[in-house]
Amino acid sequence: MTIKNPALFRVLLNRFHPHLDEKLLACLPKEESKQVLSETINAQDPIPFLTWPEDLIAHTHYSWLAPIIRKLPSSLRALTIAALPEPQSSKLHSFLHVASPPFQLASSIKKFFVNVFFREWSPKEIKPLSYLPESQLNPLLKLSKDDLVEFINLLAIYDLAEALRNIVDKKLLESIYHCLSGQQQEFLRFCLRNREKPTAPLLELNKWDGQQESFQHLMHRRGLLRFGKALCGESREFIWYLTHILDTGRGEALARHYKEKTVSKIHEQLNQQLLSVLNFLKNKGTI
Repeated sequence: MTIKNPALFRVLLNRFHPHLDEKLLACLPKEESKQVLSETINAQDPIPFLTWPEDLIAHTHYSWLAPIIRKLPSSLRALTIAALPEPQSSKLHSFLHVASPPFQLASSIKKFFVNVFFREWSPKEIKPLSYLPESQLNPLLKLSKDDLVEFINLLAIYDLAEALRNIVDKKLLESIYHCLSGQQQEFLRFCLRNREKPTAPLLELNKWDGQQESFQHLMHRRGLLRFGKALCGESREFIWYLTHILDTGRGEALARHYKEKTVSKIHEQLNQQLLSVLNFLKNKGTI
């Protein structure tokens, strides 16, 4: 006997044999038995696996899906894209310059092509979202890409607040405030009122060229750095889901700053800042 999905097998064992006895796994090869035992899932409901392909595709930004479509034979691409959920389907038609088929696909045909796509993708290291370990940061996985980008921008306000304390040039200050949205200015006031120990090198705003676009790029890069460091210690599956909400460029940049183990004494402070931004957005009704 062999198993293709240790996570699903563990869920079924939880459901029908909640007091797991290793003797039950004796029929499996030793390596597969270890895989099942290493799964930390406590859930007993296998239903999430039934809609997993569609759910995972719907969660993922289209830029991660495009390379998978390119691997398919050209004769299958239009139909496969048409079978995917929105907005991924329309985004991929436009991004890959593949015309939509001139007819609607029946639900059974869509299911077939979704499975074709999923087999090609084969994200074996990932399990359904509802099986991830509990974390205070799990609400981040429910954010849209746009909300997550704004979350990252707000994280960088912590660095901006520290930098502003060292600026006396009024024209420079006016230029900086002009680059901030109303929501960002409000969070900046919060950070200025609640001074914290610096957790990153000071932003060198004296080298800024005064252009709004370059300021936003500077802030976003700093937000990604702060975000990645704060996420150290979270599970790799959590990081996979989080980075795949974002486009490939941002997601890969975020992943580069992450390590599976916490790496510094300031991690607790960084983690608390994530929660503060999350609560700020909740209170504003933004998320």
